[in-house]
Amino acid sequence: ENPNIIWEELNESWEVYWYENNKLTARPFPVKKFGVERAKREAYAFYEQLGKDGRLHEKKKIESPQPGVFFDERLQDWICFFPRGNHRHSRAYSVTKYGFEGAQKLAVAKQNDPVNGLLHHRKGRAPVIPFRKQRKALESA
Repeated sequence: ENPNIIWEELNESWEVYWYENNKLTARPFPVKKFGVERAKREAYAFYEQLGKDGRLHEKKKIESPQPGVFFDERLQDWICFFPRGNHRHSRAYSVTKYGFEGAQKLAVAKQNDPVNGLLHHRKGRAPVIPFRKQRKALESA
């Protein structure tokens, strides 16, 4: 039996799972469309075709740069743990905001120097004034 081809009880179908472009992908083969035995044969044939086409890949393993820093796949953040006084703190750095390498570097820097490591600030822009307040300021002037 292939662990990447499973019976899905809820949808009554055989499903093929594979990693492509670092993402888990699935394709169902429903019993209502193919019948029980044919759905299973089609699923196995599809999986073999994926192998022939070179579309089967392993899940990408993300290594931790040092103890206490790791990548959270669900949140898509680099997390670091660091002590401050008698307490253990954590910070998360978003891959969407800082990029994969940038968020990793920020997490490592914060763990290495928890007090002076990172000072977050806005990038030289004035605070945004809501439109209603802008209109009132213009009307009163």
